[in-house]
Amino acid sequence: MWSKDNLQIIFDTLHKFKKGDLPPTQDENIYCYEVGLLNEGATLYNHPMSKPFSKVNGSKVAIKRNNNHTIYEVAIPKESLAPFKLESGEIAGYNLIVNDSDNEGRKGWIGITLGIGESLNPGLYQDLILMK
Repeated sequence: MWSKDNLQIIFDTLHKFKKGDLPPTQDENIYCYEVGLLNEGATLYNHPMSKPFSKVNGSKVAIKRNNNHTIYEVAIPKESLAPFKLESGEIAGYNLIVNDSDNEGRKGWIGITLGIGESLNPGLYQDLILMK
């Protein structure tokens, strides 16, 4: 999916990396989701740092183009975020970038914060805090 326009959404599901921590090389609780248009249509893949890419079963994905704008709609099943719990007070590290990659490699990206586009560093992610 790296050669196409796509979203990368990453969760530090245990919220264990803080600013200043060294980036991990392997961590099964860091989930990298990639959303894009493939031959089979709008697709969501998960790439936990310790495992190969796999399609996310039960996900709902829609990608719509309107002139020069692309709208991504993504629903990730709560089971795919475990051990993160969808309960009030839970916290995860969170980041998202949009990649501009028109079949010739990435031309650029824009994101919420650093920590994906230039290198993987969960210590730079924002806090996602669930509230009632």
